[in-house]
Amino acid sequence: MLDLLKEYQASLIFTEDKLKKVQKQIRFYKKQRYLNPTGKEHLLMLQHDERILNAALRTINFTIEWLATGRQPGLMRGIERRAVYQREMKSERNVIHFKSYDQYSHDNPSSDEIEDDTYKSQIAKEIVASLTKRQREILELYSQGFTCEEIGQMLGITKQGVWKTIDACKKKIEGEGWVMS
Repeated sequence: MLDLLKEYQASLIFTEDKLKKVQKQIRFYKKQRYLNPTGKEHLLMLQHDERILNAALRTINFTIEWLATGRQPGLMRGIERRAVYQREMKSERNVIHFKSYDQYSHDNPSSDEIEDDTYKSQIAKEIVASLTKRQREILELYSQGFTCEEIGQMLGITKQGVWKTIDACKKKIEGEGWVMS
C-alpha cells in the first residue's frame, strides 16, 4: 500500500511539472500579438492539454488522500455523521420559541408535549445566548410571523437591515456549531 502511495506521489510531481510547462507555453502564445493559423491550433491544443492535466491532478490528489486516510474523501460515516446530526436543529420560522410554557394555550398537554416544549425552549435559550439584544428582538419578531417590512417599521430600520440582521443571526448560530436547515 505504501509503495502505491509513493508511486502516486511521484506521478503527482511529474504531472505538476508537465502542467507548469504547458502553462508556460500557453502564456508565451498568448503574449504573441499575431498568431498564424498553426500557432492558434497549437494554443488550442495546449489549452486542451491543460484541462486534461488539471483533471488528472484532481484525480491523483483524490486517490492520494484516499490511500493516506484509508477511506473515501468527502464521505462522512459513523461517528462523524452522528456528531453532525446531534447538533442539527431544523429551523422553521417558528422553531425558536421565546415564550415560556405558561404562555401557550394548551388545554391538556401530554407529558411528551411538555418534555418536547421544554427541550425546545432549552435549546432556544442556548442558541440565542450568543446573540445581541437587538438580534434577539428581531429574531423573536421574525419567529412570531412578522414580515421583515413590519419588523422594520416597528423598530425604525429598513427591511434590508432586518434581513441583514437575520442573516447575521443565522451565521452566528451556525458559527456556534448548530446546523440550520
